[in-house]
Amino acid sequence: MHQLLRVTVLGLVVIALTHSHITYVAEAQSKQRTLSAQQIAARATPSVVVLFNLDGNRQVRALGSGFFVASGFVVTNLHVIKGASAIFGRVVGTEGASKVIEVVITDEDVDLAVLRFDSLTGPGLPLAAGLPQVGETVYAIGSPKGLEGTFTQGIVSAIR
Repeated sequence: MHQLLRVTVLGLVVIALTHSHITYVAEAQSKQRTLSAQQIAARATPSVVVLFNLDGNRQVRALGSGFFVASGFVVTNLHVIKGASAIFGRVVGTEGASKVIEVVITDEDVDLAVLRFDSLTGPGLPLAAGLPQVGETVYAIGSPKGLEGTFTQGIVSAIR
C-alpha cells in the first residue's frame, strides 16, 4: 500500500497558507491508505518553520510560517517577509533561530517566496503536482499570532 501526503503551495489554492499556515492535502484513492490527522501532523511538523520578520532595530515586525521543500530551503508567503531588514527562522518546537542567507525567488502573483538558510535544516515535503478538489480534506500547520505548531482540519470550499 502506498501513502500520499500532498502539499499544495499555490497562493490562490491554499486556504490557510495566506494566514501563516501550511496546507496539507491527504488524498485517498482506491490503492492508497488514508493517513490519520495524527499521522499527517507527526510526519509534517518536523518540516514546519516559524519565521521572524525583523525591522532595522532587530525588533520582530511580523511572524509567519514556512516549510522545507529541501534541506535548507523554505517556502513561505511573500507577505510574511516583505519589508524585513532580516529574516530568522527555527523549526517548530525547537530553540534558537537561524538567519536567512538568501531570498532565492519571490512571486507576488501567488504571494510566495523561497528562502535559503545556511544552518537551518529539515526534511523537505513533497509538492503537489496539481490543485486539490473542492470538498477535499485539508490540514494546516503553522504559528498564527505566535501560537506555535497549531494543527487544524478543514475542507477545500472553492478554487479561484
